[in-house]
Amino acid sequence: MISPTPRRASSRTSGAQRALHLAPTFVLGLSVAQAQEIFVPPVSFQDRVTTVEQASSNWVGSVSAPPLQAPSSGPNTRPLEAGPFRFHPHLGYQVIYGDGILRSTNAPSSTVLHTIVPGLFIEMGPNWNLDFSAGINRYSNADFNNNEAYYLALRGHIPREKWLLDFGYAGSVTEQPQIETGQQISQSSHLATASGIYNYQTKLSVELTGTMDTRLTEGFSDYWTWSTLDWVNYQLTPRTTVGAGVGAGYNFVDPGPDSTFEQLQTRAIWTPGSKFTLQASVGVQFQQFHGESETGTEAQSGTEAFPIFAVTTAYRPLEQTALFASASHVVGNAYQENVFSETTAVSVGLRQRLFGQFFLDVVPAYNFRHYESSLRGPSNGRDDEYASIYAGLSTVFVKKLNASVFYQYGDNSSDESQLDFHSSQVGARLEYRY
Repeated sequence: MISPTPRRASSRTSGAQRALHLAPTFVLGLSVAQAQEIFVPPVSFQDRVTTVEQASSNWVGSVSAPPLQAPSSGPNTRPLEAGPFRFHPHLGYQVIYGDGILRSTNAPSSTVLHTIVPGLFIEMGPNWNLDFSAGINRYSNADFNNNEAYYLALRGHIPREKWLLDFGYAGSVTEQPQIETGQQISQSSHLATASGIYNYQTKLSVELTGTMDTRLTEGFSDYWTWSTLDWVNYQLTPRTTVGAGVGAGYNFVDPGPDSTFEQLQTRAIWTPGSKFTLQASVGVQFQQFHGESETGTEAQSGTEAFPIFAVTTAYRPLEQTALFASASHVVGNAYQENVFSETTAVSVGLRQRLFGQFFLDVVPAYNFRHYESSLRGPSNGRDDEYASIYAGLSTVFVKKLNASVFYQYGDNSSDESQLDFHSSQVGARLEYRY
């Protein structure tokens, strides 16, 4: 099993390899914000286009795993049952043809990727759900490594008289080409979250949250991040809630300097009606670096301040039309040793129902990431710009068979020209959920 306590070892790479091999026997995880895969993923626990219902309910008490892919419910649903457990097996298949995929730096290639994804969704009583999937990936181009992947998501609630406790876990063990490194990376990631909301009265509430975010890789920097972000929320009107939050955390990096950070934030949530919702948070993150590199260079001294923000809005002008937009700026970890990143991300989305049973999703996105050294002395920073557009058409047959075809174009421009690429992908997906 993976040790829950990180240790710096003399041979970091071999330690990461052991962790990757053992990860499937442990609970699997996912570092949602820190890695961007080039290929369209075969498993996603949340829709690409956020609905008004999701957007209006996912901030107060929001620090939890992404929504799970629950099977459709209704009088024709006959799950396998054993006591309080209800089992919903599912099986998916995805095929993608992609060109311009970086199998290594400055080496774009074309390949067909076939992925088979068996899995099981489990309802564990009225408040807990678990979804596990295993992916089998096979490339037509022998320059890419065939591999197996594992995904798991867990979400649960414990309602109390005054408290609402929410727990979540999302995870993966994967080996996919990454935008940041321009090559195929094996990694095991973990994101565990917990939150509790206490309602003092109708208008005032307190929200306590905690997270543990972990990523282990082969040949790159590992990290373990523990953090908390706590809010006091006040309902100004039945449709408007404001809040003030304070947070802190510790970031253990191996190899490289560790860091501590503190956050001050404010936020507002506005839901003027059933068709529109707007959420926004803005604040500042203070960060301090500690320790030294493996070569003995000391970390930056003093405290750095970084702006952070997140904005999400969803609008449904018509019953068959949903619009979504989001923007954020965060400070996070990087794959490269002795480096941290600032990321600004913007995306918009459209979901349009066509002919009553087809759904069209169009999602353009832009991501700007600046990399900076965490060590003292002169720094050669790096900037990456990644723009993409996803378009997909999906439908459901016989109530349980989901089918979709999609196209994605991505273009990455980097200060390091060997990481430049533009990629076109076209694919199809079938998934049956019992």
